Amino acid sequence: HKFKCQANGCKVKVQCFLNKGDAQSTGNMQKYVHLCWGDEVLKAADDTKDANEVHNKIVVLFHRYNS
Repeated sequence: HKFKCQANGCKVKVQCFLNKGDAQSTGNMQKYVHLCWGDEVLKAADDTKDANEVHNKIVVLFHRYNS
């Protein structure tokens, strides 16, 4: 599965293999988020309970204040 970066103007897609033993691993995505979005956003995402919360509380605000 490929996840497209949601940062404005970014064209990167992070690939995760869902049919492998490490399908739950987010290491690839975390490395990229650290580079593109920064440490503060990565830490906030790590402190959330699920992907919906990350989107609603972090991604939306990031777009609003960094566009």
